[in-house]
Amino acid sequence: MGSYKKSAISILVNPKGQILLQLRDNKPWILCPNQWGFIGGGIEEGETEFEAIKRETKEEIGLEIDNFQYIDCFYDQENKIDVSLFIGALDISAEEIKVGEGQGVKFFYPSEINNLKMIKILKEMINKHSDKIFDRTYRVD
Repeated sequence: MGSYKKSAISILVNPKGQILLQLRDNKPWILCPNQWGFIGGGIEEGETEFEAIKRETKEEIGLEIDNFQYIDCFYDQENKIDVSLFIGALDISAEEIKVGEGQGVKFFYPSEINNLKMIKILKEMINKHSDKIFDRTYRVD
């Protein structure tokens, strides 16, 4: 995500209202190494935000997800990136996910996220959109 000026990321929510986070690789040359973050990444030339989040999800966790809903955009001043934020439903355990990027994935309740090593603006987005995270519209039953 560090070499791009635009990115698409997602809040993936399971039926329990937990959010899937990825522990980024611990490589000094990547953006926010060894920190928890959302699934997503850079938008490639000629690609829409929606196409990017679907591609990044497939690359990072091996899943094709079509239920994404666009919920916000923001500018990450610290990393100088325009970010499109999506939300989607995911009904699978973390153990079933085949991680293609990062050290691993885990589901967290929003209340657990404040104690994680994570980019501050991502924590703010969780708090800002907590109503959508708990909205049954975005959850798989």
